[in-house]
Amino acid sequence: MLAGVIVAAFFSTSYKFDPAPKEAVWGKPGRDVRVLSIDAKSVPGDLAALADHINVAHADVVLVQRLDGVQLDKLAELIAMPQVGRVQIFYPAQSVPGAEPTYGNAVFSKFDLYEGRSIPNKGGSFGVWTTAVVDGHKFVLVSANLSTPPDKQANMFDKAWRGLGSPPMIAGGDFAGAALPDSRAAGDAVLLWGGWEMESSATGNVIVVR
Repeated sequence: MLAGVIVAAFFSTSYKFDPAPKEAVWGKPGRDVRVLSIDAKSVPGDLAALADHINVAHADVVLVQRLDGVQLDKLAELIAMPQVGRVQIFYPAQSVPGAEPTYGNAVFSKFDLYEGRSIPNKGGSFGVWTTAVVDGHKFVLVSANLSTPPDKQANMFDKAWRGLGSPPMIAGGDFAGAALPDSRAAGDAVLLWGGWEMESSATGNVIVVR
């Protein structure tokens, strides 16, 4: 019963559906973007330990999977990545068998975020995406956790991206070995679309793209 109430609260909360500024254009910003993708369950310890792990990375963008949504606002506070309105972008992972109803995918960023929503899919949410705006340029950030086999979700993902006009996109998560057209791998848990290049200065789990 409690889990159902919590999930209902997520859906009744004001998500960041506000549109990106009209003057922003699709494109990569003229600066490096530091990206960390992390499975919340992969870090031993409590929420503070997860926050410490993230803070050491000094990332501009943090893409988190298997995060308990109850901890969303607190984690945003601990990693100093607040947003106006709803603190960050989150959606419960509805397509992962056996997943707790409050667990899902989240996007945290130092950049302004807009248009946050679940990636369109028939059969429940496997990921969340949002539009980031930096220096007048906008691009898509994704946190996802595809189920196995991933083919149907991968096809829906590709179709949804093309429906946006195939903009520059950075996605982090578990893609279950899916072949996603037009993407290139940047490390073990990040995929890039739209001409992003990975910088040689990347260290540890942080991917630096431009």
